[in-house]
Amino acid sequence: MKFISFIKTAILLSALLKFYFVHPQKFYNRYFTNESLRVDFYLVGNNSYGEFEGDDYKIEPFWGGSKVNLIDTFNYGTYFFKIIDARSKELIYSRGFCSLFEEWQKTKEATAKTGKFEQTIVFPKPNKKFIIEIYKRNKKNSFIIFYSKKVNPRRIKTGNKDFDVETTDIYISEIPEKALDIVFLAEGYTKNQQDKFIGDVKRFADTLFGIPPFSNYKSKVNIRAVKIVSKEEGADRANFLSSKMTAN
Repeated sequence: MKFISFIKTAILLSALLKFYFVHPQKFYNRYFTNESLRVDFYLVGNNSYGEFEGDDYKIEPFWGGSKVNLIDTFNYGTYFFKIIDARSKELIYSRGFCSLFEEWQKTKEATAKTGKFEQTIVFPKPNKKFIIEIYKRNKKNSFIIFYSKKVNPRRIKTGNKDFDVETTDIYISEIPEKALDIVFLAEGYTKNQQDKFIGDVKRFADTLFGIPPFSNYKSKVNIRAVKIVSKEEGADRANFLSSKMTAN
């Protein structure tokens, strides 16, 4: 009986994988809309501990990521999140990520103070109820669950769709879902420094495309610059211990 059960499970898994890899667009359309779902939260702690605080869900008007490579098979990063269809319990999206918080935890400052760092994850908006799970890698290099919540996307508010900002296309090669999209925000640039900001981004693009492997994949990269005005020049400290009057 155990062998039969194993065969049935293997056949079902094979069918799911075949559907995903042969019909990736159909898989996307089955579970997602063309919108994005953004989750803002905080990572709080010091050099010896870290914890999750708060969760703010917002719907954004467009999903610019891949509609084909939805499942992360590399397992890179200190953190990892999964989006699971609530009804079928099928994994429909996953990604690994890192944060400034984990870098700060290794500093001398983290031995004496508690830091609070903003963190954001973005994924295509599911069209049905889903479960989000966020994992953290432990000292044994295994992922342990850090946060879990069942979410109804119909109860999430839509974010502000009116963005009164000027966007400059530095280099555009492909539609967003088929390219590496790099977007620079003029955080820390004042009103009189916007031309300098565009020049800095162009200089970055020229440097990037002069270095392999980016020079070989120039036709798969988009670079844009968004002009936003800061009251003060400079950068914030992510843990709020030192801050500038920059753009919101």
